[in-house]
Amino acid sequence: MRSFGKKLFLLRHGETEFNKTHILQGQVDSPLTELGIKQANEAGEKVKGLGIDVMVASDMKRTVKTAEIVSGIIGIPVTRTDSAFRERDFGKIDGAPLSDIRNKYPEFILENGLFILEHDVDGAEPIKEFYNRVTYAVENLMKEFEGKNVMVVTHKGVLNMMYAYINDVPLDKIRTVYNPDNCAIENY
Repeated sequence: MRSFGKKLFLLRHGETEFNKTHILQGQVDSPLTELGIKQANEAGEKVKGLGIDVMVASDMKRTVKTAEIVSGIIGIPVTRTDSAFRERDFGKIDGAPLSDIRNKYPEFILENGLFILEHDVDGAEPIKEFYNRVTYAVENLMKEFEGKNVMVVTHKGVLNMMYAYINDVPLDKIRTVYNPDNCAIENY
């Protein structure tokens, strides 16, 4: 298991309208729902007192809003937004209803109904490139803020890639062992 000099906290954004209506977001954006705002407030309360020194967010609206809510609770400003922490670009299926994806691409669906993130869809960011983008960004962030507790407000796919990286889980198995909910918090 890999580790960092200080703590790395990863927080998935709160529920969005697209989460609620089962639309694959990828790099299209959707606002937080009332529940998503509540989840972000609850996450802020959970991380209050953990000594977070630095907060970085993906530059997507849903993560920025979540980070702003948490920032207001813990009293740490959002240091910056960073596109390196964006969700994977799913190409032609970004913004598609999951029901359409299930019908058009049944090979991308697990038995439990989850979308298989590991498949490369036409026009999508290849999974290995996504993994490399995320792990490189995290490694550089932790070097930049060495000795600091760092929180990154980000997306499910980013949490998946970091879970695979930290725990040496093969990318083709990640969705069978890890599926973080909205406002899930991981620390490494």
